[in-house]
Amino acid sequence: METLRPRVFLQGDPGRHALARIYHAKKIQSEAITHDYDEIELRVGTNELNEMFRTLIKDKLSPFFRWVTLDWTLENVSRALQQQLTRHKLGFEYSIQSLRVVSVEDFAEKGMYHIPATVKDKAEYRESMLAIQCEYNRMLQLGETIQDARGILPLNIYSTVSFTVNLQAFIDMMNKRFCLKTQGEFQHVALLMLEEFKKKMPAVMAEAFGEPCRFGPCIMIPENEMQARQKKFEGKANTDHVCPLFIELGGYKQSDEEIRANVVDYVVSKGGK
Repeated sequence: METLRPRVFLQGDPGRHALARIYHAKKIQSEAITHDYDEIELRVGTNELNEMFRTLIKDKLSPFFRWVTLDWTLENVSRALQQQLTRHKLGFEYSIQSLRVVSVEDFAEKGMYHIPATVKDKAEYRESMLAIQCEYNRMLQLGETIQDARGILPLNIYSTVSFTVNLQAFIDMMNKRFCLKTQGEFQHVALLMLEEFKKKMPAVMAEAFGEPCRFGPCIMIPENEMQARQKKFEGKANTDHVCPLFIELGGYKQSDEEIRANVVDYVVSKGGK
């Protein structure tokens, strides 16, 4: 049985007047302006609204993206991903399917769990999930409650999560999850969300997304520096070696002499300069 694929949904029509909302919030501080978003779009025009947005991307302290709200639903994502997602607090509100009340007696048969791409023996992984399903059902048959039986369910079981978030917080969360050192499942789901976002939001807004080191300093400097000092430039997992972008974008150049020398030696060994 193949596992189910993640599905993401951006609810409603959040792109309608999105740029006009941001423009209005910004301009009202310094000048008299109409409060009609349709009129703003007509008077200002797409080009000026787009340029305004591009300028605000560079302003890390700008609050104006908070005037746009997004409502998301994610299906077939693991509880492990949801634990990471809900670490993002400011600007977010969540509602998560409760396995305390929802029975999942056939989760393994239906492929309702995540198998990491790095797992070597996927057949054994699936057998383990079936074994857990069997024990879960046995507990229910013995009269245990759903909320007690859920305690043996795997962290990678799927459930549904919905959340509402302002655009500023969403961009921050997405770009952190585009970091090459983040968990593979979340990276994949973030890419799906970006594709859904592009379908419903103004095209210019897609320019705000990407690996965080392309918009500012690396967010994993301590780990990258430690691994560069240990000369760990290659590995099986994305957490056990220096991020390629830390080298490619020159993040290491702000580090100490030993780290810089190790990186240069590695690049030269690979035929670079």
